[in-house]
Amino acid sequence: MKLLHRIIGEQLEVRVLTNPNLELTLVDPTLVEQALMNLCLNARDAMPEGGILTIETQNVEIGDEYCRHHPSGKPGRYVMLSVSDTGVGMDKETLDRVFEPFSPQRRWDEGQGWAWRRCTGL
Repeated sequence: MKLLHRIIGEQLEVRVLTNPNLELTLVDPTLVEQALMNLCLNARDAMPEGGILTIETQNVEIGDEYCRHHPSGKPGRYVMLSVSDTGVGMDKETLDRVFEPFSPQRRWDEGQGWAWRRCTGL
């Protein structure tokens, strides 16, 4: 968390909400750290005047109904890592392209802009 605070600056309030009974899961810690850092940097950029960045973990169960609307989903129990912010949000054009593989949301000199795409497979 110390590194995260240094990178995102002091203008943001960071809230971390963790489930004390979080189930064990098998993940690549480097990929999770990279995804978390990218999402937090995107959140920082969306709140230049300050705001609230929330990082949350939770046990979730995905059912058949969810999977009918999200074909890549599989029913079962999962651990959720959520990053949310009180930033300005995305315009419709950006939102429509957010998961495209070669469509960064930023110019080349503003950072990588790949956080959303990189997080879909974790």
